[in-house]
Amino acid sequence: MIIGFGIIEQEKENSIIRELIEKFGDIDDTDTIEKELQKIIKENQAQTKKYDEMSQEEAPSRYTRFFGIVFPVQPAGWIIRINFHHINRRHALSPDGWAAMINERLIFKDFLGNIEILGATEKIIKGDKQ
Repeated sequence: MIIGFGIIEQEKENSIIRELIEKFGDIDDTDTIEKELQKIIKENQAQTKKYDEMSQEEAPSRYTRFFGIVFPVQPAGWIIRINFHHINRRHALSPDGWAAMINERLIFKDFLGNIEILGATEKIIKGDKQ
């Protein structure tokens, strides 16, 4: 992690990933996943835009914006690539308080239904359907 960022951002990423796995873990149609994922992202974008426009005193000190896309994997399965933009509005080493950390994680579902998180320092979930 980076100075001014750490466990809060890691927990936020894990929370978002768990939500996505719960929502999409049993769905194989990547078009359906992409459509629903973009709705979730749009909601997140609307909220974080409000935070961006608030004064430093009004805004939460830390929040997360994320983007994502779904890739089909043949013969069956998918990968969701999530880009996290963690914002710290009261970073001690920034003259204006603004700082950001960007991280990327992949959620991979194979043709057996196993799900793994790639790019994580620890595994959040691993299926066992082999």
